[in-house]
Parts: sequence; C-alpha cells; structure tokens
Amino acid sequence: DTRRLLVVDDEPGMRAGLIEVLTRGGFAVEAVENAEDALARLLLGGIDLLVTDLRMPGMGGLDLLRETRQAGLDVPTVVITAHGTVEDAVVAMKLGAIDFLTKPFSPTDLLHLARRGLSERVSCPPAIRMRPNDVPPRRPMVSRDPGVLKILEIAESISSSRVPVLIDGES
Repeated sequence: DTRRLLVVDDEPGMRAGLIEVLTRGGFAVEAVENAEDALARLLLGGIDLLVTDLRMPGMGGLDLLRETRQAGLDVPTVVITAHGTVEDAVVAMKLGAIDFLTKPFSPTDLLHLARRGLSERVSCPPAIRMRPNDVPPRRPMVSRDPGVLKILEIAESISSSRVPVLIDGES
C-alpha cells in the first residue's frame, strides 16, 4: 500500500531531486511543473500528500493551497521555497499546510515531513468533497497523549449536545 505524492515545482532539476528523494523513501511520486496541472491532478483524487514550491510562474503555491481548499480537497501539503519569509510561512500554515521548508533542505527533513503528513492523514477522516456554500470540515486534533485522547473521547461523546463545554488546561 504505497502512498501517492504529488510534487509541484517549475524547476526541472529540483523536481527531479524531489522525485528521487521521495521515491527512494518508498513513495509513489507523480510530478508536474505548474500549479494549474497540479490542481487538475488533485481533482482526480488518489493523492495522499502534496509537495509544492511557493513561487512559480502563473499560479503559485499559496494560490494552489487556496484553490484546493475551495475545491473541498483536504490533502496534507508541504510548501517549499528558496525565497520564504515568515509572512509566507504563516499564510501557508493558515491555509492548511503541514509545514514550510526553506531551500536548501536535507532529504531527511523532507522524508520526515512526508511521513508525518501521511501518518496524520491516516489518523484523520478521509477528505470530503464540498460544494461552494458548504461549511468546511473541522480539522481533527491529533495526539498520542493518553490524557488528551481521553478528553477527545469525552468531547466526541457529547458533541451532539447543545450544552456548551469548556476545556481548560495547559497548552
């Protein structure tokens, strides 16, 4: 059961390097050179993780993230860039990226983020196709801590109630 990744980068050398690292890491990798082709591929389904460059001609990585969310796709995304700013990273994370990697980065860092993104996806419900006026799905909380898991179990059991609930504690 190989996980399928989509790589988006306009630079052929970088795209080839990403394909090589991720393929050696045991992933099935597809690659495209622009965000428009990436969005078309994502709409077909079957992609478990997206790795996209931030700055590309035409639609950039942040626009791709916006478009995937508007299309109701919930694909874990790693944004990579050689020209990253803190502001770009914040926007990417707000749009749902799982992480932001600045070039140059090590193959180990990329593989770690890919595995983490895929393991989080396995523990989350599958993506939901939404219509334009639908309310976006909640992002599930992910934890291995027994205390937090117990709280989440209790919260789930009372989620259909109209009673307000306050969970308080250390961050």
